[in-house]
Amino acid sequence: MSESSINLSSEERTESELEFLMQERRSQPRIPAFCQVLDEGGNFIGVSFDLTCIGICLSLPKSWTQDKTFSIVLKRADQELIPPVAVTVEPLWRRARNHDFDEIGGRIISKVSEEYFQQLLEYCQLFGTSGLFADN
Repeated sequence: MSESSINLSSEERTESELEFLMQERRSQPRIPAFCQVLDEGGNFIGVSFDLTCIGICLSLPKSWTQDKTFSIVLKRADQELIPPVAVTVEPLWRRARNHDFDEIGGRIISKVSEEYFQQLLEYCQLFGTSGLFADN
């Protein structure tokens, strides 16, 4: 893990504990899922890179909260039939991507709709990564 990573746990975690958490997430089938990430007000704030049943990798502004948990909405811009999905994320690690954005890996601790979440996962798995912009 890089020196620019930030431990987001309320408890201090060792390097090996964080590595275990990352490996645990990686053991799940990772699905490339380029979705728009919206705040609870529906404002675009970033993108997702991949998704599992239990985890997510995001790119969000450095100014985004450093709270123990946060809520976001995942939206596919290329598919109106897949409703936006609200999830609550517990960040496990965070590292700088560039001057403006951080990459955040986290555990999904709740979903407003399990059914919609599963539809999103299946769609991403079947139709690939295009999903940030609609062809309008």
